[in-house]
Amino acid sequence: SGYNPDLFTYQSELKAAVPDGSLCVMLNDPSYNQFSYMVDKMGYIFQDDNLPAPWIREMIDNKGVTYLYSDSRAVDEHPDVQPLLDTLLLEAGTIRVFRLAGKGE
Repeated sequence: SGYNPDLFTYQSELKAAVPDGSLCVMLNDPSYNQFSYMVDKMGYIFQDDNLPAPWIREMIDNKGVTYLYSDSRAVDEHPDVQPLLDTLLLEAGTIRVFRLAGKGE
C-alpha cells in the first residue's frame, strides 16, 4: 500500500512518543489512514512532500495540532518549517516525531 515499513518496525516507540488524545500532523501516507492507525493518533494526514509552513501554522493556531510525525526531510528540514518545530522527540528509522511550536510562537 506504499506505507513506510518503519511504522511496523518502531510501532510501539512511535505510539509512545506522543500523549494519547493529542492532535498530530502525519506524513507521508498515500493511503490516508495507515499512518494514523499504526501510531494510534488522530489528526491531519498528508500524502506527499508538499506541506507548506503556512498550513502547519494554521493547524497549530486554529486546529490545536501539537505534534508532527514526518518521514519527509523535504518538509521537516525546510527552512520555512524549522521555526515551527519546537523539539525532536524521537527519530525511529526514517520517521521523526516533533513537538510543534505553540500558538503564535
